[in-house]
Amino acid sequence: MMNDLSMTHTVPLTKWIQDDSVIKFWGDNVDTQMNVRDLRADNQGGMMHNFSMIVGRSRTPAPELSHKGHISSLDEVTPSDFLPTIIDLQLCKSALVKIISRKITKHITGLTRFSKIVPKHILHKYSREMARKSEVFALDIMKKNECLHIDMVDILKAYQAYLGEGYDESRRVVSGGDYLTCERQRGAQLSTVCGATVSERLGVLEPVNEDWHCLVTFLNVSLSCASLTIVNYTCNNITGCMEASVEQPNERYRDTCLF
Repeated sequence: MMNDLSMTHTVPLTKWIQDDSVIKFWGDNVDTQMNVRDLRADNQGGMMHNFSMIVGRSRTPAPELSHKGHISSLDEVTPSDFLPTIIDLQLCKSALVKIISRKITKHITGLTRFSKIVPKHILHKYSREMARKSEVFALDIMKKNECLHIDMVDILKAYQAYLGEGYDESRRVVSGGDYLTCERQRGAQLSTVCGATVSERLGVLEPVNEDWHCLVTFLNVSLSCASLTIVNYTCNNITGCMEASVEQPNERYRDTCLF
């Protein structure tokens, strides 16, 4: 069964690399509890640890993002480049109006009849590309445990092996995962920092945290510190996975500093 689940799809991945597409890896532990029929002191069963890998292609091109170097010199960057323009504020306000309209027509009974005329999608320059179906394929299920440092190094090497020997090492590839997975990836990269090439240093990969709850908690705390509040939202506590109310900014701020 494990062999059937780990059927690789290297053909589309090779084509994506040749087409200069933006690709991305995901991965996480797949733990299976192994129970035994004859349970005794010397036969306790155990946990089987595996690591599942997935690859996907971005639906939006990124020609404006250069892999070769910086887009411009820091001396040429002006403060206005970091500040939103009037057009940016208008677009943000328009998107916020649509989001609020969808919420009130969904949760207020007297306004549900207007839900048909409320826009379902916020238009942007990549709307056509985002309307296409995502292209995601499963890669190997490795008999590795990401909790072990040496196994994490092997997992990152497996990621890079899928890219092939002729891959342009200046093009970074995102390797997503939850917070612990990303921290273990960074630790594995630090242990290989003395490698002679980018590939030996596992530098082709860029760990990105995709733990949505942690990111929203961080945003919630940041807004609370700026004297802003998020109405009717309950987030997860980072350290203990306990429910944290909006009226506890000090605890969330402490957790965010630790995060």
